[in-house]
Amino acid sequence: RAHPALTLGARVTVIGLRSAEALNGQGAHIVRFNGVNGRWEARVNISGEVKSFRAENLRPAGELIFEPGARARIHSLRSESGSVLNGEVCEVLRYLHDVSRYEVRLADSTKALKGENLRPVEEAAE
Repeated sequence: RAHPALTLGARVTVIGLRSAEALNGQGAHIVRFNGVNGRWEARVNISGEVKSFRAENLRPAGELIFEPGARARIHSLRSESGSVLNGEVCEVLRYLHDVSRYEVRLADSTKALKGENLRPVEEAAE
């Protein structure tokens, strides 16, 4: 069973901020969830400041980050049904925080896959 990546104490990487772009790529750890505004509060490693983030601006630390619209190649799936997808190129649709997986579009279906089973596709190599 998958566990949500965003939990108290979790190490995360900040991504996709437009107003505070300097924080993008910074490591942080979650200190609390603010139920009033629905944001996660995380202490930024480099400054020690606690900042408030939307879930879509946080990813588990150390995980490759794929933005919506990115192309990725599927690899290392081990189940019988999953292994046939290895080598397929897919389009990333969004990150599903509740299951810590990326929703991806294949030619005839959508799947929810772990970031560790996706590899960036270099456009020039295609």
